[in-house]
Amino acid sequence: VWVGTTDRVVSRLDPRSGTFRHFPPDPQDPTALGHPFVTSLAPDPAGGLWVGTYGGLYWLDPAGERFTAYRHSPDDPLSLSDNAINDLLVDRSGALWIATGDGLNRRDPRSGRFTIYRNDPADPQSLSASSGWSLAEDAQGGIWVGTFGWGLNRLDPATGRVTRYRHDPQ
Repeated sequence: VWVGTTDRVVSRLDPRSGTFRHFPPDPQDPTALGHPFVTSLAPDPAGGLWVGTYGGLYWLDPAGERFTAYRHSPDDPLSLSDNAINDLLVDRSGALWIATGDGLNRRDPRSGRFTIYRNDPADPQSLSASSGWSLAEDAQGGIWVGTFGWGLNRLDPATGRVTRYRHDPQ
């Protein structure tokens, strides 16, 4: 059982023994978790663990020994769009979806590259807001993106088209 907290630790509980192994952050160690505020966890099909923080995305290898950091790089359009991670989802194809403060990211499991989806005011089939807060996958493989104040979106991964759902007071 994995536990992520907002007070400086990722922990793994062994339910049989009742013991914890803690992974505290250490910004000086490139193989450690680099940020203390954990926002989300997602098991990786390869046996590792994805960790979202407000300081970037981290992957813990299956042996539980080393973290790899993924961060936004302004010089690289294929990097993570933002370091403020709000939610993570691994879909049925093994792709990782990352809801950030500035864009929905999809990490391809084969290439490791990020595709970024954002709001485009001129395109009603884009996300209703670039900031996503929660993610879910439906039975047809659609990715649902909850926003803060801008409604709910359903993204079709095959086409990249979005259907928006907003409150209608009428």
